[in-house]
Amino acid sequence: MKKMNLVLFYSEGGDKDNGLPLTTEKDIMFESAKNAVDNISVYNPTILKNMGYEYHVKEREKAGLASCNPGVQSIGFFAWKPLIMLLELEKMNDGDILVYRDVNCTKIEVYKNYDNFRENVEGFINYVNFDFFVSRCHEGWVEPFSHKFFCKTNTIRELGENHPFSYNYPMIWAGFICVRKSDISIKLLKDWLHACENEEWINGEQYGELQDGFVWSCSEQSLLSLIISNWIRKRVHNIPINYPQVVFAERDLNRGYSNIDMRYLEYLHP
Repeated sequence: MKKMNLVLFYSEGGDKDNGLPLTTEKDIMFESAKNAVDNISVYNPTILKNMGYEYHVKEREKAGLASCNPGVQSIGFFAWKPLIMLLELEKMNDGDILVYRDVNCTKIEVYKNYDNFRENVEGFINYVNFDFFVSRCHEGWVEPFSHKFFCKTNTIRELGENHPFSYNYPMIWAGFICVRKSDISIKLLKDWLHACENEEWINGEQYGELQDGFVWSCSEQSLLSLIISNWIRKRVHNIPINYPQVVFAERDLNRGYSNIDMRYLEYLHP
């Protein structure tokens, strides 16, 4: 029987890592999830530093363009996210499922809800017909919720190859990720990790002019979203052309829907 694993990350704050203190939230999440999955693994900056991954939790002086997440500059601008998922997949068998979920359930209370969790996770992966599931960001005050507003423009020019599709593709949400272990999902995570290790892409500094209407940088999330848009545009590993199809109302996994505007497909090659 295939197993389902959960990986969590939290910053300790104080004299540990200068990030947002989330130890209490981590404990709540662990307790909430313990009966919903087969295994839970937990990381923090201290653990990763002791493992030799200092860069992925490297502290910078300023958040800069990524200031929407307090303390992000103190924990590597989330460059650790693909790393901890790859570390966990190494322990798992092909076909097993790994889920990453943000822990700040004080800010977003629904994070600690694990009702129907296993069924939802398996259903999301099967629904998109791909071994890597993320949802699209909820529609907000910017319409559409696309890369041009939330990716640093240098990353669109370089990682997104300055293609119109890269500017207009809808931003994904990296606070909840489901991965069925396979060569394809591992390749996507490795591409994401490599992008997060590019200093000018991951940090909050500005390099060159920004796109008109830019709001803020979503750090590691924008890099994953750009890679996914590249895969769609280049038809890599048969990723569905309308990926991602799912949005969660108020980030509630039990309130997903897929009637999504897909005007961004107009920017694909004919």
